[in-house]
Amino acid sequence: MPATIKFFTDSHGPNIFKTVLRRQAYRFELRPSGQQLCNLRQFAGSCRFVYNKKEKRLVYAGLCGLLPNWKKEHPFLSEVPAQALQQALKNLERAYCEVGMPEMRAVRSPR
Repeated sequence: MPATIKFFTDSHGPNIFKTVLRRQAYRFELRPSGQQLCNLRQFAGSCRFVYNKKEKRLVYAGLCGLLPNWKKEHPFLSEVPAQALQQALKNLERAYCEVGMPEMRAVRSPR
């Protein structure tokens, strides 16, 4: 959250306050152990697999319904937390909505 700093613009003139936002960032370096690195690669690979295995004309809810079937077909997906795979599907839907691809829009029945 940016910090707000208020100060006087001129010591000789009227008391006018200016607001300046000060943004601060931290840099971290991860040094995972061998098993942690293996898990991170497995998570990333499984998320990429789910992201690339899109089904046409389905939105997020429909794709989440397919996850249990995909886990039965591909046992390595069962080793990854389901939340990581669901987040990959949310990212996929958001990407299609931002680009405006008609494939990911909900299909509505005619009235």
